[in-house]
Amino acid sequence: MLFGEKYPDPVRMVSMGEFSKELCGGTHLMNTSEVGAFEIVSEESVSAGTRRIEALTGDRARENGQRTRDALSAAAEKLGTSPLSVPDAVRELIQSVRELRKSLSAGTKGGDQATASPKNKSTSNEASYAEMKSALRETARALNVAPFDVPERVEALLAERETLREQIEKLSQAGDLSADSLLDAAQDLDGLKLIVADLPSANPNLMRQLIDQIRQKTSPVAVLLAAPQGDDKALVVAGVSRELVDRGAHAGNWVREVAAVLGGGGGGKPDMAQAGGKDPSKLPEAMQKALEVIRQQLQ
Repeated sequence: MLFGEKYPDPVRMVSMGEFSKELCGGTHLMNTSEVGAFEIVSEESVSAGTRRIEALTGDRARENGQRTRDALSAAAEKLGTSPLSVPDAVRELIQSVRELRKSLSAGTKGGDQATASPKNKSTSNEASYAEMKSALRETARALNVAPFDVPERVEALLAERETLREQIEKLSQAGDLSADSLLDAAQDLDGLKLIVADLPSANPNLMRQLIDQIRQKTSPVAVLLAAPQGDDKALVVAGVSRELVDRGAHAGNWVREVAAVLGGGGGGKPDMAQAGGKDPSKLPEAMQKALEVIRQQLQ
């Protein structure tokens, strides 16, 4: 028996030349030439010393081959390169998106470095099917998707890169945004620094980083930062130094009351908290509420 299958008695033995002898419950072909097109699609370990190979034959093998060509060609068209250059182009795209995410998270205004398009290795007419199949599989491994999902994933990455670039451009237009610039604009409230600011282009990671940097630079300090996240969302992040927690300040309660003005909610720890709202148009009102709440907490 192979792979747990059961065979009748007697078992039929089917031979193909001198290279293969198989147990089979029935003969399906009079001659191996009837197989026609043949393509291995997977190979895996079943048990120790035993491997399973799955293949397509005939019309299904030809259809699979066409799908492979179509998928690689579609990805190449989206990337503006030749089919055999797709793996290199995808690796550059992945690196570009990674650098943009890092820049946006850090609040820097740089982005991915412009790179030359991957050199076209071959045109689709020159590329053999074996080369195209290998290129599609290499690309799928780089993207961690199934081979035929490559075009969709490439399109998603291209869209993400464009969105990240737009966000970085907005951050650049917002002017100087740093812990020092926020401290320069801080209010002095009975010996402590109070910062309440609306940052139009900030993301959650950047807002938390700015708060941490401010708390490292000065104390006692209370910081609440807010930013729209699209047309129908707003984010509020707050942090207070330990001395103010001991005096009654609570970041979780602070952001909760501010988020209520924005039609949302949230909360968190006494020293750091985050909340969200549904109406960014009310951010000016929310900022005024933030000032009132922290003053009440510290009375």
